[in-house]
Amino acid sequence: MAIRHLLLLELKLKSSILDENASTVGPMHHNSKETDKDYISRDDVADGSMEERRDEELEEDFSEKGQNKLASSSSSEQLSDLEQRKNDLGLDLALDQNFFCLYGLNLRGGFESSGSQDSLAIHINTSLGDYQTREQCAEVFHYLLPYARSCSKTCLAKLRKVLRAIRQHFPDPPEQVLENNPIDAFLDNSNLDENKVSSMILNHADVREVLEYALRGTSSNKCSGNGNVEVSNSQCAYEVNRTNGSSVSQIHYGKDTDMQSNTYLEVFKNLYYLLAQIEEGSASDKWPGFVLTKEGEEFVEQNAKLIKYDLMYNNMRFESWHKLANLFDEEVDLMLNDGSKTCSALEWHTNGNLLKRVDTGRRRTRRCLLMSMALANTPDEQRSVHELLGLVYYDTLQNVAPAFNQRQHVVIRDAKWREVCQMSLLHFEKALSFRSEWLYSYYLGKLCEKLGEPCEVVLQYYQDAVQANSSAVDPLYRLHASRLKWLCKKGRSDMKILKAVAKHCFSLENQEKVDALIDEIQSAIDSGGGESQMPCRPPESQGEKTLSCVWNILFDDGLKALETCIEGELKHFHKARYCLARCLYARNKENDVERAKEELGFCFKSNRSLFIINMWEIDGSTKKNRRTGVRRVYEITMPESSRKFITCLRKYLLFYFQLCEETLDVCTLERAYNSLRADKKFSLCLADMVNVVLGKYIHCIAAAIAQFDSIKMVPNLSLSNVLERFFNIFMDHGGSLLDVVSVSLTEAGIIAGPALSETSVHGYIHRYLHILELENKVDVLEAVNERIKKRFKTPKLVKENSARIFKHAAIAWCRCLCASLSAISAAQAQNLTTEIRNDGGVLNSEEQLVVELKVNDLFSSMSDYCMPVEHLMTTEHFRHLSCMVRVPIGQATPENREKASCLLKQAFVFYRDCTGPFPAGINLYMLKPGSGEELVPPVLPGGSLTGVDLSLPRKLLLWAYTLVHGSVCSIAEAVRFCEDQAKIKARKGVSQISPPVSCQDKLALKENANTGSARCTHDDITDDKEKQVPEEHDLLESGNVNLVTSSDIPAMCTVGQSSLFAEDTSMKDENCVTIMYDFMDA
Repeated sequence: MAIRHLLLLELKLKSSILDENASTVGPMHHNSKETDKDYISRDDVADGSMEERRDEELEEDFSEKGQNKLASSSSSEQLSDLEQRKNDLGLDLALDQNFFCLYGLNLRGGFESSGSQDSLAIHINTSLGDYQTREQCAEVFHYLLPYARSCSKTCLAKLRKVLRAIRQHFPDPPEQVLENNPIDAFLDNSNLDENKVSSMILNHADVREVLEYALRGTSSNKCSGNGNVEVSNSQCAYEVNRTNGSSVSQIHYGKDTDMQSNTYLEVFKNLYYLLAQIEEGSASDKWPGFVLTKEGEEFVEQNAKLIKYDLMYNNMRFESWHKLANLFDEEVDLMLNDGSKTCSALEWHTNGNLLKRVDTGRRRTRRCLLMSMALANTPDEQRSVHELLGLVYYDTLQNVAPAFNQRQHVVIRDAKWREVCQMSLLHFEKALSFRSEWLYSYYLGKLCEKLGEPCEVVLQYYQDAVQANSSAVDPLYRLHASRLKWLCKKGRSDMKILKAVAKHCFSLENQEKVDALIDEIQSAIDSGGGESQMPCRPPESQGEKTLSCVWNILFDDGLKALETCIEGELKHFHKARYCLARCLYARNKENDVERAKEELGFCFKSNRSLFIINMWEIDGSTKKNRRTGVRRVYEITMPESSRKFITCLRKYLLFYFQLCEETLDVCTLERAYNSLRADKKFSLCLADMVNVVLGKYIHCIAAAIAQFDSIKMVPNLSLSNVLERFFNIFMDHGGSLLDVVSVSLTEAGIIAGPALSETSVHGYIHRYLHILELENKVDVLEAVNERIKKRFKTPKLVKENSARIFKHAAIAWCRCLCASLSAISAAQAQNLTTEIRNDGGVLNSEEQLVVELKVNDLFSSMSDYCMPVEHLMTTEHFRHLSCMVRVPIGQATPENREKASCLLKQAFVFYRDCTGPFPAGINLYMLKPGSGEELVPPVLPGGSLTGVDLSLPRKLLLWAYTLVHGSVCSIAEAVRFCEDQAKIKARKGVSQISPPVSCQDKLALKENANTGSARCTHDDITDDKEKQVPEEHDLLESGNVNLVTSSDIPAMCTVGQSSLFAEDTSMKDENCVTIMYDFMDA
């Protein structure tokens, strides 16, 4: 019994009338050869393909369908149909059983349920199903082939394991066939003239002539003494018949090689084609970036190998050429899409392997499609091939990532580029001739626009696309975007362009208005001289105003059309938004730039963030259950590739940064810089954009500062706010600031002017510190110095300009502390003087601290930073400095005690962290008890006043401590007090590092809460003793510096001042270390 007999049995029974019984099966077996010619056909066998569902499920389905149909048609017809289906099911089951018994082929259940291919080798009922030798595999394949040819792709998948087992003995074609491989030579031959092949096909040359030209190199080698090339029209295959045994000389089976060649030719000609259908695997199913790896390259080659093997024996098979073209095209598409997301244009151009693979893939795709075009028989096949060829050519024209980045790497529109345009245009025209599709008209319009065709031709193609698919938003957007483009380029005074644009108005009302105005202009031209004047320009005195009116109407009409493209569910159609922003920017009327930034800002903003990438790839899928209503609903029908999306994103970012720069939107640029720098999703493809936005950001800051200097105003900004941003850039980049500024400006395409020179860049930072000092921002200066200390671990190694900034920051912090302490001390001294007069001039019996400030010495270093000093002394914060001449210090007044507590905390931080250098001009004295009469200046030193020789941080700490507590103590006691407060706060679990809060802000909060404190609370001291330990490189080479000189210690001990310096010597190693940096002065 043979498989073909069973197939004939099935076909005969299915084609016979329903009342034929099973008795006809026997005669059919005996007359199989006679019925072979009568009944076997491809359509009949396809109709008799194996059913995969179980008997019970099918019967239930038939019964349900029968019940549904009884309600709508006669019951007799449905019963007969049900009876026929049951008979067919019985035949399928019988055929499955016969296959299983003969060859172990479980067609009904498939082979996927089997654990391995070992189950195919041996069957308990027969020995015909083993696959140990080539002869056995060839015999099984011979009987299996009719079924495999006739069944559907789903049923063919059931033979996967059988075909794999057979291929183990036929892994590749014979060696000689591989050596004379015409397919690889055709795909990779660099000397092949593709234009000639295309011309031959388009001129309807004979298929044999095309094949002879395309494969002549390999065919001649194959024909030289080894065989002959023969084209069989009946089988539609380009076959190679061998006449000697040289092609299989390396294979020894104990038989004549010519006999083996004839025996196995059937296997070689069909096995690889069947395997290629069931072994389909797409690289798109793998992980992103897979195709860029070596593993991905080998995966594609393995998939292509089966199709190439089939084409060696059947190189006139249209399906194989077309499938191979799709395989290579998918590889190129995935490489470009994944590459656009994972690498920059510079990295792409430096990777020679990827560039070679893309070029090779595109060449192979074109050539496979050319052969498909030559072999296409039906109009639909021809149209499909022309469409793919047009898309392949068009893909090489696009200025998209990763090959191009819209900045340094752009498409060069040379003669070769125009030739590719012409080829793409040709194939889309051919595809359009077979069937009218909106997509073909759409691409024809784009290609004509690239080639510089007249406006009328371009817009007409787009109009045809809109009419072919009135619900698609893509051709509608493209039509009106091109209209606006023509209007912006040449349309203001060109009458011919205005007429062409006016033919495609979006609004019918605007169409009528424009037609009337154009007729008016035309009549003016005709009456003004006719042929003597230029036909496209009206007389200036008559038509200039009318032309402007026409242009404005047409422009507004185009804007209205683009706004329609982003309404409702189309709000994320980013192409229309970008075009709308571009057109508004080009018109440049009042508020147009702001409107353009607002429109494009939709793609880069959200309710919660000032800058975020709010864009998604356009998928082109049609949404279900959409509410149409009265208005026309447009849909996105053209999906967007990843490389196109990345290109649009980069293009939009560049334009958005330009708009922010022109509108001095410093805040958005700052947020964009920080966001892109920290972004991880687009970090690989947008890495170069970080320098671009930084250049725009720096240039915008400089422009804002210049505007402050000229007109004293920038919307939504203050001068200190702008300068602070420049200081933040300095803290980010440190000593390499100038190099970063230069590189970022170059990347942004900005020429650095005087406002961004080396002197100006560092001058902005000094100006920021001066403003902080002018406003007496002690807390901010504290934070600034803290940031400098953490950012620059080795200040000795910094450049001179950076060292000057550090010095300025430390001195400004010191002077602000002096000004704040002086303001409290002046009020306290005035109150103390009043009390002394009321008490008859009698002071307390305790020693008292006296402060004297020398303003000229305190501000002597201001000239180093080119900052004015005169207006600084007249401000409210610094006017008390000139009054601090031998002022006794006592406890602060009740209203100032909260502020004094804050200043004590800040003075302790200054004592602990500040590394100098420190200005001169702050002198402290100790006043003996009962010496109130000597407070009246001038009092010479050496009397009742004794000078206190301390470092400046200790002087400020002692001064602040006295204001808080009203009594003098040693430095060690003051330090211990502040440390104790910090420890208590640490025990409470409160973070010791908190953002600076000004004393004024704290007082305001206290007053609003109706709560006040006259003493320094535990929470006001935020620093711990452990932070005092200096780094080794910060200590002076001579060791720790004492609070007083050795010559002053005996004298002070004799005048009874042990209370001031008690325990100071013992504490000096722990708490009294002066940390100094070796700063360079200009």
